Amino acid sequence: TKPTESWDIILANPPFGKRQSFRIVNDEGGIDTERQDYVREDFTVTTGNKQLNFVQHIMSVLGPKGTAAVVLPDNVLFEGGAGEALRQRLLTEFNFHTLLRLPTGIFYKQGVKANVLFFDRAPAGEGVDPGPALSSPTSPKAAASPETVEADQVIDLAYLARNQIERHISAHFAGHAFTQLIAAILRAQGYQTRVSPPGADRGIDILAGQGALGLSGPRLVVQVKSGDIVTDQPTLQSLIGCIADTQADHGLLVSWSGFTAPVRQRANELYFRVRMWGRDEIINALLAVYDELPEVIRADLPLRRVWALVPEDDVAG
Repeated sequence: TKPTESWDIILANPPFGKRQSFRIVNDEGGIDTERQDYVREDFTVTTGNKQLNFVQHIMSVLGPKGTAAVVLPDNVLFEGGAGEALRQRLLTEFNFHTLLRLPTGIFYKQGVKANVLFFDRAPAGEGVDPGPALSSPTSPKAAASPETVEADQVIDLAYLARNQIERHISAHFAGHAFTQLIAAILRAQGYQTRVSPPGADRGIDILAGQGALGLSGPRLVVQVKSGDIVTDQPTLQSLIGCIADTQADHGLLVSWSGFTAPVRQRANELYFRVRMWGRDEIINALLAVYDELPEVIRADLPLRRVWALVPEDDVAG
């Protein structure tokens, strides 16, 4: 049902992720349907994405002269489908005037970038015209700023490109494919690797060693977590046990969505025993050996080098 009240100021930090399935119960107490998406007549798109639904709700209840500030993850800025449709509405029906980038991990789990979006309800006929460039989920102009980009303005292409690479990996290298990508990076670094088959691996996704047969040190046992899985303390303890069981020298804990606070707090304690690769470390390792990766990996993750001006803030730093 469309809300009947509106508000002049809205400050929000919506929950992040996909909602769990919910049941719709009829008058007789039976279950009419069980679904993950959320349908409302005033919503532009139908989705189970929590933050996108909160944005739609804010759009509906923001008053005629209202202003909103909303904390949102990067997918709202870049993803296609429902995210792209809502960006188009935000840019045409509202005055989206400020995008504040926040350091990683402030509001969401480690490795998830957050932003604060500031927008006002635009009077009828005065919405921002984004033009064709801003309607694209991968447009540098859209990601750089909602304002017009001047010809001499320096855009941080490295930052934008890194975000595109992260989104591509998230979409195309889930599960065992992500483990194969990590193994390919290790092989490019000079390791021989043995990858466990898909399914139950008892905490060992990859075994890696130096030398022609992979028997020389340092010998690694690797645990890999892809997707939205945040690596927790039991996973770390399992890896430590696997180091002893396999007579490895070290452990490598790889987690695309980062680590819980208790795990991160043990990074120094375990420095000479376990190394942790979060999203940044994975991307850095990937870019360092990209030319040495197998052709099949590079075909699934096509990258090219570009030259760009360094932003003045980076030069000054």
